[in-house]
Amino acid sequence: MKNELLAELDKNSEELFRLLSSFSHEAFNAVPFPGSWTPGQVAKHLSMSETGVAEVLFGNTRPTERPANEQVPAIRATFLDFDIKFKSPDVIDPRMQEYFQEKLIASFRDSREKLRKAIGELDLTETVADFEFPGFGFLTRQEMINFAIVHSIRHTRQLKNIAEKVLS
Repeated sequence: MKNELLAELDKNSEELFRLLSSFSHEAFNAVPFPGSWTPGQVAKHLSMSETGVAEVLFGNTRPTERPANEQVPAIRATFLDFDIKFKSPDVIDPRMQEYFQEKLIASFRDSREKLRKAIGELDLTETVADFEFPGFGFLTRQEMINFAIVHSIRHTRQLKNIAEKVLS
């Protein structure tokens, strides 16, 4: 299970970093269509989200009294259903401002390294006690890492759609 998580995380990371690097500074901060985030805002949102995930993975936990991967199918089904639209929680809702992709990519690489470290070193069957995930309750470390991956896959798709508008 750990090897599969690492492989999926690494594959997504490569794709995301390549995509984020493909934007010029101007395109990284361009609004592609009304109501959309800029690529910089998407990157900031992901960076803030994954920084939070990494913090709770290394925070307080408790023993899990259910299968450690019980919520994985529901998390994946929810966040990989691209017909569902979500409103970002205020704490990870990026402001409209100028973003610098090198800085955000570096921050995101750092959070990905922390996720890799968590996968390699922590007991992923333990339940994260410091954060109750809206709609899902308290998740295991394994479930939180799965969320981080599918959340990033979702936003990688969003970035590809934005790139079609701002890079053409």
